[in-house]
Amino acid sequence: MSLDNCWVTIEEPKSIPVEEEKLIAFPNPTTKQITFEMDGEEIKAGSLITVYDIYGKLYYEKFLTKSAVFLTLDVSTWSGGIYIARLTNMNNVVGDVKFIVE
Repeated sequence: MSLDNCWVTIEEPKSIPVEEEKLIAFPNPTTKQITFEMDGEEIKAGSLITVYDIYGKLYYEKFLTKSAVFLTLDVSTWSGGIYIARLTNMNNVVGDVKFIVE
């Protein structure tokens, strides 16, 4: 068998898009403050950030201005546990993030 007329084609792998984090919380875990970083392109008039504990109790909610990218909350008086922050825009969930208060 001769390999003189054999060709090899190399194709670049197709990239799989990785979903960007639209809402980030740091430091995590925390004892005093939690800072949320939000994707500025997702913040529109009527955007809302809410924070619930794992039992569904609402701890915080705030409508955001278009320029809001960072939001820092004092959580030093909150009970230790797991919390979930949710960023919504026009009733659509943009991002969720879990964080721990120690």
